[in-house]
Amino acid sequence: MRSRVLRVKDYRAIDISHLIAPIQVDEEQIQREIQRLTNTYVRWQDGDKVAAGDMAVCDLRSQIARFDRENVKFVAGSGMLNKELEQSVLGMRTGETRGVALPDGTVDMTLVSVMNRICPEPSNEMVEALGLDGIHTLEEYRVHLVREQRRGKIQEAMYAPLRYLVRQVIDQSEFVLYQEDWLRAVEMRLEFSRALAKEEGFVLEEMTSKEFEGRIPVKTYDGLGLV
Repeated sequence: MRSRVLRVKDYRAIDISHLIAPIQVDEEQIQREIQRLTNTYVRWQDGDKVAAGDMAVCDLRSQIARFDRENVKFVAGSGMLNKELEQSVLGMRTGETRGVALPDGTVDMTLVSVMNRICPEPSNEMVEALGLDGIHTLEEYRVHLVREQRRGKIQEAMYAPLRYLVRQVIDQSEFVLYQEDWLRAVEMRLEFSRALAKEEGFVLEEMTSKEFEGRIPVKTYDGLGLV
């Protein structure tokens, strides 16, 4: 390559503070991750009253064809069947019938049986079973989850500032740039973008705006600014 750099802008002199957002921990997500510890410890037992998360079996009677069935099995609150029906089954006891008014008509729901979901509280023993190096207690596991979440959020948050920083360094530096070198750089960037697209099963030049979203940070092939 014959091109050369005459002067490089000092990246430390470029202000990116306005692009850096504060990193906030999603506590709800942390709690969901901790609760997942219990998934392999859940057990089921015969019951007579339905609570959220229990497995219910109901006979449905209705003029609505899809709700005129027997022995319909669903997890209460999961969205497997119907939001209104699943809400109405909560608190029902075996043999009880309730009428539920839906927009399309009424459904008479009889609880045939129920399996109660028995879920233990997260424990240090569950954390120990994960086999994570240096992590043996719930508190240590929580610190680990927070650290991992923050790492991911920092990587995501730094994408835009880094692109801005690189762009500013390039724009404020001086080069002697020969056309053949520029064309080679363009082709290298295109090859990289084509490889990313191919990994996802796409052809770069044929991708739609929706297909670009979340994969390559432009909306269209022309948006690459290389043609």
